[in-house]
Amino acid sequence: MKSLHELVSGQTATILGYTKDSTHTKRLRSLGLVPGTTIKVQRVAPLGDPLQVTFRGYSLGLRRTEVDCITVRPNAV
Repeated sequence: MKSLHELVSGQTATILGYTKDSTHTKRLRSLGLVPGTTIKVQRVAPLGDPLQVTFRGYSLGLRRTEVDCITVRPNAV
């Protein structure tokens, strides 16, 4: 189990849940980042913030503070 921000570019994972309940988690859930969703990290900025991810057919840019609370299980390559 890892945090989403620990993944590298090109890596895919399955969302397991959230570590805390905050305004970020409510917003992310409403965008479709719910447990069981497969997510791929497309790009990570040089300093690690923001991340570009794709899931369910669309792309989204997220700040590190937003993805710190998402726990994932990396998928096998």
